[in-house]
Amino acid sequence: PSRGDSRSTRLLNSLTKGVSKALTAINKKNASLQRELDKAESLEATMIRANLIISNLYRLPAGSTSVDVEDWDNGGELVTLELNTKEYSSAQEEADALFAKGRKMKRGSKIIQELMVRSVEALEILNDAEMDLGVAGQTDDEGMLVLVAERLERTSSKTGFQMPSLDEDVGGGQSKPKQNKNKKENQTYRKFTSPSGLQVLVGRNKRQNESIC
Repeated sequence: PSRGDSRSTRLLNSLTKGVSKALTAINKKNASLQRELDKAESLEATMIRANLIISNLYRLPAGSTSVDVEDWDNGGELVTLELNTKEYSSAQEEADALFAKGRKMKRGSKIIQELMVRSVEALEILNDAEMDLGVAGQTDDEGMLVLVAERLERTSSKTGFQMPSLDEDVGGGQSKPKQNKNKKENQTYRKFTSPSGLQVLVGRNKRQNESIC
């Protein structure tokens, strides 16, 4: 194969792998968010119980464990309200705790819904990229691959996609040679202060000592 074909194949494989990895992470995140949202959806039941307790406090003197009350959310049906005496010392304390829990769940539900909207957007971007990569692979269109790579890099903050590193420069971005870093590190000397206050430089090897001299 020609140099161009080799580069296209390498770019296609790297991008496909990167997109697949990002999709796996997004789907895993969505599953976790859905579990949290399912928990948050119990908010209604929590608030109904809190309101039922607070509206019947006059029927629940100290030491009460249960009472028959009308559930007006269900047409006034008579239900037995069992208090949680293991966790709370009074009906008022349980009601206050349930209201606090309800407010927290409401805030959490809103945040989760916002995160899920962002995840759906990220999935659309990654799915579109995956389809475009499939087309580019069939047509051996390197220009299309570069455009997909640029789009993925531009939207990486939304999708979590990590731009793959290639041995060759594709699209103009070339990594800096490692020797530049080593050269910079080699110019770092150890510094000491003599008893008279003078600064003393000591090289980390013979070459640095010669450079200081």
